[in-house]
Amino acid sequence: MDSQAENKARKSPEDLVRALFELLSEDGLVTVNEISLKIGSKWSTVEDYLNLIQWIQQQPKVESMRIGTRRYGWRKEKKGRKTK
Repeated sequence: MDSQAENKARKSPEDLVRALFELLSEDGLVTVNEISLKIGSKWSTVEDYLNLIQWIQQQPKVESMRIGTRRYGWRKEKKGRKTK
């Protein structure tokens, strides 16, 4: 499979988010269009994921705790408490 066909293949949400974080830097700005061209995803998909990431970053942290041998329970972090 050539690189152009590879870029057109459907990406999992995890793959798309990883690609976004790899392209973003602290030193410069990159446009949605530039990201779209580099990772081979539609402009609207890139914008939707960037907006979702920003929204998630504004939410309380989510934490998990073991509640059995193989089970975990999930909850929002209580205000004022740091996670491990």
